[in-house]
Amino acid sequence: MFVVTGTAISFSQPMVPIPEQLTKSQLEVYEDSQELFTLKLLDLYNTSVIYHTQLSLIGDDPDQVIEDKLAAQRITKLSPPTNDEVRDQDYRTLQKYQYIAKVLGERIISLGQSSRPTWEDNVKRVKYLDSLYDTNLTLLQQQYMNDCRDMTTIVSVAATGNVFISNGGDNVRNDPGLGVKGTVNINRLFGFWPSVDFWYEYQAPNFYTQYDMGEFEFKDKWNADIHAVGLGVKLPVGVSDKLVHGLNLSAGYFWSEGYAINRPYGSFVWEGFNANIEYFFGVPSCRFPFELYFDFSLYSSFNKNLVFLTNVPRYDNLDIGNTHLAFSVGIRYNFLRSAF
Repeated sequence: MFVVTGTAISFSQPMVPIPEQLTKSQLEVYEDSQELFTLKLLDLYNTSVIYHTQLSLIGDDPDQVIEDKLAAQRITKLSPPTNDEVRDQDYRTLQKYQYIAKVLGERIISLGQSSRPTWEDNVKRVKYLDSLYDTNLTLLQQQYMNDCRDMTTIVSVAATGNVFISNGGDNVRNDPGLGVKGTVNINRLFGFWPSVDFWYEYQAPNFYTQYDMGEFEFKDKWNADIHAVGLGVKLPVGVSDKLVHGLNLSAGYFWSEGYAINRPYGSFVWEGFNANIEYFFGVPSCRFPFELYFDFSLYSSFNKNLVFLTNVPRYDNLDIGNTHLAFSVGIRYNFLRSAF
């Protein structure tokens, strides 16, 4: 917003200094950092907006100045940076706004004191241009809020449904169980590659064991817990205006235990490593930061089988091997994201 004091304003000089005209090689340095590139781009754009408004108050036509001076560069007017320009991090985008700021700033200097407007003649124009400037910034913010395709998810939480699909023999079965999974992007903590996440998952599988006693059969329900921690890499496969999808590859360590309900001596303990491959998809909007995913997991222990100690004659030790597969379906909420 512009603050007007006194009865007249001097417009013989730009209201902010004209940016230094960096060379091609100097601008290319900004391509290596998304954060530095975005900050430099916004600085050049904001400076150009200030010059554009200042020339409009003088009564000049800033868009005509741009078209006359920068026709060879195919630049005809001042407009906000697009999503593609921010995402591509091309030095030529910085160069474009550097050109615009330079020609508009030099135009202000060339007009001098002869075009100085009075406050009374231009107060309505000041208010209008202030509102237009605020509207453009709001639209630019909304444009970025509707596009999270290139933003890094810092923290997310998922609710899952899971089931073990590998063979548990004739005596061990399981129904779908529930779980929860949380991830933290460790790039924010340790400076790792932005796609690397630390994750923790808890599952409550519904195991039960069944016994054939000749004349009748019965089964035990088990109360079980599985905990797992590890690192994962998120690999986008496709990005469009309507859909973002990709793979999550992860590996980690798990530990679990369980006991048979209403049977004091029934128990199991199992631990080892696990590996996961996940396919996820969602919309790119920051206003709807949900993803659905399907996950296949491998649980294995090199030296310890999963053994259900039942304390049931003939079924005391139900050994179902050391490696098992599981399938999960989940919905993930990415509630903290950043462009940098």
